[in-house]
Amino acid sequence: MKVKSLGHFSKTSKMPCPSYSLSAFDCITTDPICDKYCYARKHHYNFKNVKDALATNQNMYMLKDWVKDFVFFINKVENLRYFRWFDSGDLPSILMLEKICEIADKCPDTLFWLPTRRSDLLLSYFEANNNKKLKELHPNLIIRISAKDVNEDPDYSLAEYLGVNTSSVTDSDNYTCNAKNQNGSCQSCRNCWEQNVKEVKYYLH
Repeated sequence: MKVKSLGHFSKTSKMPCPSYSLSAFDCITTDPICDKYCYARKHHYNFKNVKDALATNQNMYMLKDWVKDFVFFINKVENLRYFRWFDSGDLPSILMLEKICEIADKCPDTLFWLPTRRSDLLLSYFEANNNKKLKELHPNLIIRISAKDVNEDPDYSLAEYLGVNTSSVTDSDNYTCNAKNQNGSCQSCRNCWEQNVKEVKYYLH
């Protein structure tokens, strides 16, 4: 789905909402799990039309009216209850993080899920906002710091310090995301969008 002033949105049957993505080929982080298992550098992500769409998104957020247009899209066009950032790619800059936070503030009836490995950007934003916990600043923005490798714990102490949540990946039966048992679909589950769900543990796929 393309919106002229915003770029391209992903809208799959697996999730209850659209998402906004960037190219995983442009990710700055090089965690072991990315090098070994990144799905967003394989399969249809190598098609030219997909690469072109994600490349467009890479630049759109720098436009002056991007936040205003995004808020209008969420509140008036789609009337979204849930939204996901980055089913591929990750935060490229503190500017995009700031704009995501502004969008969340201006769409209080929408829950936003932001998975990220850019703890450096979260820390910079945290310090710039007088060390106030991020879930207190933006209660409808559910940020999850991702673990660096399969069967590895995320950085719980940093997550607690920043006031964010976590996610991890396992290849054992110790997973908490039910998508594995639901044809890869969220169905009625919304745990990724819940501030009170401290960690979501995904099954490796």
